[in-house]
Amino acid sequence: MEQDKDCILRFEPSNWEKWKRSIMIYILSQNITKDTQKQAIILHKGGQELQDVFFGIPEHGNPPQGTTVFEHTINLLDQHFIPKVNPVYERHVFRKIRQEVNESVGQFISKLRQQVGKCDFADADTEMCDQIIEHCTSDELRRKLLEKNNLNLSEIIEEAKRFELVTQQADTLCKNEKETVNKVTKYEKQKYHKMEKSKTKNKACYRCGNENHFKNDPSCPAKDKKCGRCGLIGHFKAYCKTKLPTNTKEPWKKYPQQTSRNNKINAVKEARSDDDAIVFQITKKKGLVTNEVTCEVGGTHIKFLIDSGSSCNIISEQTWKRNKINYIKKESEVSQKLFAYSSKAPLQVIKKVITTIKILDHEEVVDIFVVKGNNQSLLGYETSVKLGLLKIGLNINEITSKISSYKSEYPNLFNGIGKLKEKQIQLRINENISPVAQQHRRIPIHLRKQLENELTRLEKLDIIEKVDGPTPWVSPIVLVPKKNGEVRLCVDMRRPNAAIERVRHVTPTIDDIISAVNGSKVFSKLDLNEGYHQLELDCASRFITTFSTHVGLRRYKRLSFGINSAAEVFQDEIRQVLVNIPNVMNVSDDILIYGKSQEEHDITLKKVLNRLEEKGLTLNYEKCLFSVKKLTFFGYQFSE
Repeated sequence: MEQDKDCILRFEPSNWEKWKRSIMIYILSQNITKDTQKQAIILHKGGQELQDVFFGIPEHGNPPQGTTVFEHTINLLDQHFIPKVNPVYERHVFRKIRQEVNESVGQFISKLRQQVGKCDFADADTEMCDQIIEHCTSDELRRKLLEKNNLNLSEIIEEAKRFELVTQQADTLCKNEKETVNKVTKYEKQKYHKMEKSKTKNKACYRCGNENHFKNDPSCPAKDKKCGRCGLIGHFKAYCKTKLPTNTKEPWKKYPQQTSRNNKINAVKEARSDDDAIVFQITKKKGLVTNEVTCEVGGTHIKFLIDSGSSCNIISEQTWKRNKINYIKKESEVSQKLFAYSSKAPLQVIKKVITTIKILDHEEVVDIFVVKGNNQSLLGYETSVKLGLLKIGLNINEITSKISSYKSEYPNLFNGIGKLKEKQIQLRINENISPVAQQHRRIPIHLRKQLENELTRLEKLDIIEKVDGPTPWVSPIVLVPKKNGEVRLCVDMRRPNAAIERVRHVTPTIDDIISAVNGSKVFSKLDLNEGYHQLELDCASRFITTFSTHVGLRRYKRLSFGINSAAEVFQDEIRQVLVNIPNVMNVSDDILIYGKSQEEHDITLKKVLNRLEEKGLTLNYEKCLFSVKKLTFFGYQFSE
């Protein structure tokens, strides 16, 4: 960040709190005590942009009684620049925090500490303990922490840091170990003697060994002779240097003819040669119907070709350079050789990296080879199986056809945002609490266009509606920018929530889920598309959700995230939708289906899909998983 000559950060609206801290330190260092001087310094150092904001606030010249001019100035600027916190949303963000690959325990805990202060938890330490144990990257650390029961936060942090330090030290020691001997070859005495002789006398003909002429001499006796060892023309058997594959009477026939260098890598097979490293033979299959899939590799999306014949994963050098792949756990040089089909020359392997690869809820740490050129990226057999992309079995075609038929069989179930039929949610409002019409919070100019687009989208989806006429309740909004340039609309419902009487319903715990799925072997997970918005509010309950924007008042027609009882109401309504169907349970908008056999699972899945379509609800097909053997649900992994 830029600084002026007084070492004060350059003012920007996005770094208001850091800039304020910097200016406060400056004022204290200069021993300035008069409030008017403090106010003048903060406005002067902030520049024209800050002055325009301050003098544009109507209350800037009227400090409340008992408040100094400087305190009043700081309070007004805080209200303008510091976004209001929505605890419901902040708790959601907190629970999404994971320890990233190559992120230290200290960095992970620092992220949790910054977020937990915004969540308004009753017991913040306990929430942090659960988050560290559940979402640290090391399974071994998780196991250690679970073994030591009743650890407090400071003990967990100390144990995690100690484990990380010991792991780093052990890795360093392993790197310093000497390389092991993989192969020892015993040379024949005669061959070894001739090799030594060739090193000292480079002028000898390599065809016949004669020192009186070179290889191209037309008088060489071996020029047109067939080698008795490899069968090739042009040298004697005693001077043959051809490497031969084992277990064959005519080894020269095993070498394919050289073809074009532009063959693309479409398949990989494991082969063996006389070399001490494993050699991979890469073949090009004509007429091959490609099956491509996009995976997230180290935070970057890359398109792979699934190849059941490949024993390794490959990315070309050009793909590697085009995509900035982060979170690399380890890089190393390799001794393996990769051969393209019909080519004697091995591909140039640049390096091998160890990183994470992820698709949907499946994530694995794998080895990937980076090869020179711009070939097709390949996903090997082992990785494809681990990610659930490749299944081996007699009934695979049957399962695959069933999965692909769901979208065509239930077209309405995977289209848009549904609405629960014959049901409207009624909010219980305490009439003894006086309505509050809160002051409008100004929307930053650079975010107004995105907000208008979001309002238009929600109106077209019948989620919100315009408000005409007087309304007793009005709440301000908070905008949260998304990575794609859009904004998330959050209504500050703290004042209305004081009047909404919360309805209590039971949400399944992890113990309930584990007990229910015990013995199951096949799983599916369904995701309701923007779940809360599929429940409609009755007309008498909508007025309390009214919020203000720079283009007028709006209110929700559907259940919104900010309502204090939304989670319990939604959980109970979906539970009632699925009532009397065995082997199914929901946690919020995620529906878990399980069975002890494929047949039992399919019967339940069919009933659930029929019930959801009958009730008018819709699913997000991209987030649904069907008929898998391993599934992550509620932060835990279930498998047969």
